[in-house]
Amino acid sequence: MCIFNLSMPSKSYKQLHMVWPAKKTQRRFLNWQLPPEYKLRTYLEGDNDKYLMLMQEAGFQNWNSETLAEVLKKALPEGIFFVEYQARLILSLIHISE
Repeated sequence: MCIFNLSMPSKSYKQLHMVWPAKKTQRRFLNWQLPPEYKLRTYLEGDNDKYLMLMQEAGFQNWNSETLAEVLKKALPEGIFFVEYQARLILSLIHISE
């Protein structure tokens, strides 16, 4: 399963949450082309604060270090992806095992 989280500037927007079969995900996302000012990367140690901020900006006010720890446990190895713009996380994609 794949889950997308998109940070929106206004709190009135709902979080984008998509469930996508894993077999289709591998085919579709390997060919992503982002504009040069955006960077696609995986989760790195030290991303916790930025990740929590992204989730809270996306409307998940109850997200905290415990929630993040649970996501990190469920995520497949190197299964958390971010799109970064000007050193700010603006989108997350999580491959989790169910």
